[in-house]
Amino acid sequence: MVGKPPDPILARWLRPGAALPELTATSAEGVLEELAAGVARTLPGVSAAAVLDGFREREALGTTAVGGGFAIPHCRLTGSREIHLRVALHRLGVDFGALDGKPVRIFFALVAPQSGATAHLEALGAVARLLRDPARRARLLAAGGPDELLARLLETSVPIDPIDPTPPIAPREVTADV
Repeated sequence: MVGKPPDPILARWLRPGAALPELTATSAEGVLEELAAGVARTLPGVSAAAVLDGFREREALGTTAVGGGFAIPHCRLTGSREIHLRVALHRLGVDFGALDGKPVRIFFALVAPQSGATAHLEALGAVARLLRDPARRARLLAAGGPDELLARLLETSVPIDPIDPTPPIAPREVTADV
């Protein structure tokens, strides 16, 4: 773990297997197509075309590139029953319209249920909190491939017990008065 403590909210959706194959498209549209296809493979009953349309609609409102080489394409879809968060690496980076002008190398693709506005915002917030830490951003950008990227993400997150979703509390040091 680097920097701040892990984010249990992010860990709720970021699980082993969440890394998509390395992206190879040379345009923002091509990246959205690759992301949509990758996410749709894990969403029963939801087509890549539906995910792509959702991503395109959101991008039409303004870029989801957050700067520093990161973007969070996201949408809400009727066919999705839960949050689906996937991460992908583009080794060279692609122009995604970031305000800082930097090419995006790491993409967090997020699909939420149409009725899940709260969970959608929680997941976006968790990714945004992760990306606030310069040491974590640098560590993620230095990943050599999708598996290493996911491993670095998982080390910055701790799972939440679905029965007791409160974040774990570190034990306090007990001292005796002498």
